[in-house]
Amino acid sequence: MTALGKTLIFLNLILGIGAAVYSTSVYANRPPWFEDPESNIDKGNKPLYFKQLAADIDAGGKAGGFASAAWGTQLKNLESKEKLRSDRYVRMFGTLPDGTRAAGSKGLLDYAHEGKMPGAGAGGFVNLSEDPTTRLLDLNPDLKDVKNVIVHGPDGLPLKGTDSLLEQFEKDSLLAEQQANLSKKLRAQVEALGLRIGTVQTQVHKQREIRDNLVNEAAYLENFRVNATLNRETFQARRNQLLERLAPFRAQDKK
Repeated sequence: MTALGKTLIFLNLILGIGAAVYSTSVYANRPPWFEDPESNIDKGNKPLYFKQLAADIDAGGKAGGFASAAWGTQLKNLESKEKLRSDRYVRMFGTLPDGTRAAGSKGLLDYAHEGKMPGAGAGGFVNLSEDPTTRLLDLNPDLKDVKNVIVHGPDGLPLKGTDSLLEQFEKDSLLAEQQANLSKKLRAQVEALGLRIGTVQTQVHKQREIRDNLVNEAAYLENFRVNATLNRETFQARRNQLLERLAPFRAQDKK
């Protein structure tokens, strides 16, 4: 017999002895699955029995049934909510959530752009009320009550769409810019005019000061008297010349 054969025979012997020992241990320590769970239980132990396992299986089956029924109910609820969301999305934006648009479909935002709400005659903005039950905005308001449903402007007319409002806003902005430039130009002219007025006022003040001085001099010369006999004629001639030159101021002062 070769060494390999001897080795295999020895291994078979070892495996046989190990199997016998394991079988004996399993039989001696087998769980009391078929026994009464209320008897032969040592304190601190929690053995498993077929009855207990059967009860657990039944409870798991019932829980699975309830979970399956709840799953079906929740699935239907989810599908209903998804359809509601899709319908409200189309009503609001005129397109499906994926961006596709059906032919001729328009949403509230489209009407807000155009300013033409079907059934309302004019206007594009709507006062949406809240549904007290679902706590969602009512996207299908009663357009018969146009006064309260359609948003009106300060002029009492339905508010135009955003396209018209933006166009009017651009025109108003351009006009406001023109008025601002004109105001800037007029302010510059007012500032220049103020400088000129200040200059003229200074000149008038100086002219008045000169006039007052001349008037005082005319009054002084009017009362001039010559006491010198020798230079009487010379002083008299000089006096007459000055009086003639200052005559306009003297007359104005007398007036």
